[in-house]
Amino acid sequence: MPPSAAASDAKRPLVLAAVLLCMIFILIYILITFPRPLITVVTVPPTTPTVTTSESAVVEDDNDEKATALSDDPYRFADQPFHRHHIPNIVRPSLYQVQLKLYLPWRPGVTFGALDFTLDGMTRMEFIVRQATRRIQLNVKHLNITAVRLYNSTEEIHVDEISEDFPQLLDIFSSMDLLPERNYSLTLEFRAKINNPKYAGIFTAPYKHGSENRYKTATHLQPQEARSLFPCIDSPEAKARFEATIIHPEGTYALFNMKETNISTKGGWTTTTFLRSPIMSTYLFAMVVGTMPYRETYTARGVRIRIYAEAEKLNDTSLALSLTPRLLAFFEDYFQLPYPLEKLGELISMDSLIRIDR
Repeated sequence: MPPSAAASDAKRPLVLAAVLLCMIFILIYILITFPRPLITVVTVPPTTPTVTTSESAVVEDDNDEKATALSDDPYRFADQPFHRHHIPNIVRPSLYQVQLKLYLPWRPGVTFGALDFTLDGMTRMEFIVRQATRRIQLNVKHLNITAVRLYNSTEEIHVDEISEDFPQLLDIFSSMDLLPERNYSLTLEFRAKINNPKYAGIFTAPYKHGSENRYKTATHLQPQEARSLFPCIDSPEAKARFEATIIHPEGTYALFNMKETNISTKGGWTTTTFLRSPIMSTYLFAMVVGTMPYRETYTARGVRIRIYAEAEKLNDTSLALSLTPRLLAFFEDYFQLPYPLEKLGELISMDSLIRIDR
């Protein structure tokens, strides 16, 4: 009796599996018995090595140099938040000559129209560079830069670009390399406001003079507010000497860290120039314009001491006036160092105590 169709269908997978298994064993036997390649290997003759042309080598070298230059670029972090207020130690200032003209409506009836509570300034910075560069970077804050001029010891150097792409940084790019150990100077003109309500940088403050409401202008540049008064490298390690010329309304006086060398008045303006300061950090720059009276005394070594205060408070400065010379003498003896300046002054106001001399 022939097998049924259902039984044949059930055995078919087993037959296929047995046939496949036999084929695998046969293939293994052939590979072991006849160890010859079943696939012809085509031998390809070695190709001629690629010769790099001098032009491509130059391109590769240029790329390497650019990569190295990029990794060594001291300004590469300038656009990063943690680095925005720090300037690489490449430009080294030696002298700042600062001229400030203050439009201060110091008493009722004195006004300069739209210029009230503003200043026009000019700064000349003498410097050298530690390595060849075309980039000069300064700190600025709320300053409107109106002119920039760069000089070497003999002539003016063209400035290619001026930018303020990063907060509180002014970038100046020269048309030629600035070389180490050569003398350069940079002159900048600018305008700024002087009515900072936070008593930081340069600010104005009201005070009473009899029945009049008057204004004085003063500075508080710690820790990094010199940049709001004039363009500079506003880092404590970037020390330099300072010369100040202050142009202020007739009827007011100007104070600086150093003694006055000349005072002249013309056309409603008084120009006061001062001695050059010792080497110091930018935040120690201090100035005042006002009309507050003072009391004066001298130490045994001839250091002039003045205490400035509002007229109705002047008699309250007796203790400060008597103690200051004694304290100064004590610290000179304790540290065995003489006080280095010719004067020391303090301006006492209802809003702050301002040190005029450092």
